[in-house]
Amino acid sequence: MYSRIVTSSALIASLSIGVESAAALDCGKADDAVSKVICASPDLVKADVALNEAWKGAQHGLIPRERERLLQNQKDWLSTRDSCVKFPKTPPAQCLAQTMALRTRFLAAIPGTPATSRLTIVTEDPSEAKNPGGSLYLMLFRFAEPRNEAERLFNAQVDASASSARGEVTSSGEACGSCEANAGMATPLITSDFISAPVEQSSYTGGAHGGGWTDVINIDLKKQRLSQAGDWFEGAGLKDVMRMCLKEVQAQVKESKAEDMDRSIDGSGQPSDTFKKAFSDISFWTFTGTSIDVNFPTETFNVYSAGSQGCKLSYENVTPKLKAGAVLPR
Repeated sequence: MYSRIVTSSALIASLSIGVESAAALDCGKADDAVSKVICASPDLVKADVALNEAWKGAQHGLIPRERERLLQNQKDWLSTRDSCVKFPKTPPAQCLAQTMALRTRFLAAIPGTPATSRLTIVTEDPSEAKNPGGSLYLMLFRFAEPRNEAERLFNAQVDASASSARGEVTSSGEACGSCEANAGMATPLITSDFISAPVEQSSYTGGAHGGGWTDVINIDLKKQRLSQAGDWFEGAGLKDVMRMCLKEVQAQVKESKAEDMDRSIDGSGQPSDTFKKAFSDISFWTFTGTSIDVNFPTETFNVYSAGSQGCKLSYENVTPKLKAGAVLPR
């Protein structure tokens, strides 16, 4: 679910937000766990400076409302960065290096690159706040002036996400008093050949529960179309990576002791038709530059008590399974 977490002013200052100097950290005064890990590595210190330079460049040409929303997006990203140290799943320095590199590349792409047009920010219109009791929050990126079919297709996907969120807080044009909808784009991977942009969405339209899910816009810039699972894996290779993912999902369900386990992720070790169909839907895949993160919506396998399920497929593990000629985006 897209988060609107506001981090401390000290952490914001550590990224030179609103500060002219590119010196991101004063390592002589580093007093929090994240800063200490960064300052212990000359490479991470350089990466932090590069991140700040990209941050300053990203703000050029943005109107005040866009700058405000980009700042909020940066604050949200900081919580992701900090989880590398607070909740490590890989060595913290390695995680920070990967997370900061991805963010720097994205921020550098906002003003435009030789391969892609300038990005602009989609937010809710102030007039949309007039829905009594309703709440809409949009934080999406789209190309300001798309120059090819791939960029126009990307914009169409972004517009569809925004339209879906707007639809959650209106009913036949009438305000839904207790409705809430969020659509926020986490840090996309943007290369000269590929875009992988996760859109984290959530909604509440009354009742006991809301819903949260992630739709990923994966665009092949060379082929000028949406990417497909078959672009990366086929035959035995696809079956192998599917089993890798299934193994992780089964472990998650087992750990949660879910009693409402669907047969599609039982302990047989073989993917069911339900799992095959879900895994082959590339709108659940986020390419990060080092892994393919697959996140299934909560209702996919009817394992509600276990929450949402997913898997993290490292490039190192899946590269041997790629179809001939396929190269993962980095």
